[in-house]
Amino acid sequence: MGLFKISKRMEKSMNTFGFIGMGNMGYAMLKGALNSFSKEDIIFTCPSSDRREKISEETGVRFAESNAECANNAKYIILAVKPQVYDVVLKNIHDIVTEESIVISLAPGITITDIKRKLGDNIRVVRAMPNTPALVGEGMTGISYNTAEFSFEERDIIEKFFFKHVLANLRSCRHVLLRADNTYISVSILCAENHSLTKNSRKFSWF
Repeated sequence: MGLFKISKRMEKSMNTFGFIGMGNMGYAMLKGALNSFSKEDIIFTCPSSDRREKISEETGVRFAESNAECANNAKYIILAVKPQVYDVVLKNIHDIVTEESIVISLAPGITITDIKRKLGDNIRVVRAMPNTPALVGEGMTGISYNTAEFSFEERDIIEKFFFKHVLANLRSCRHVLLRADNTYISVSILCAENHSLTKNSRKFSWF
């Protein structure tokens, strides 16, 4: 019975993105996602009911009233919240996410290992670090994940999501693929204008 429920859930939400958090970055990424995915493929939530109503009216994207509801209706779960509330959010979705879920973290200072420790080693995690200048056409986005944990289709959707968002907001960009031989982690860096950001991005503790 449990396997049947999971199968039905994933059939319903195979290509759905769920945004938890609608601050400046979460909102910008939701708007960017609409360049590549339909509004029916996206759901979001945030604490303010007024903001939920406003964003839904503006974009046509449906909203959930809780973090758990949002995660339950999405395969790709984007955590667009501040680091200090991560523990609360991860606790909210702990019993919702499964090995079929993909958790996408945007928080600085919180590693893939940190999230797996909270949610379980079987939960797949993508770490992304879009910086503030990316909102106004200057900056970069770094993407890190263990490619061995993802299917080709899932990797295509992840890269489509981030590449289309960044390309929609940046005047020029380039894609650099880095590989850490001991972890099989691929890192995609997209830069605009200030290409020195690529060098600086290697200092981040991704894992």
